[in-house]
Amino acid sequence: MSKPISNTRIDKAGEALSKEIFKDEIELIEAEEYFNRYRQNHLQPLSETT
Repeated sequence: MSKPISNTRIDKAGEALSKEIFKDEIELIEAEEYFNRYRQNHLQPLSETT
């Protein structure tokens, strides 16, 4: 199992993705990875609720 991602890191990744502000391509890839991991971890609980 992978290490949990902090809410701060998720917030920063979401903000960077929405505003399209990245220092370099690596930062873009990391932001996408963090956001995708967050979505993957929360997809199942959300699916069961709705």
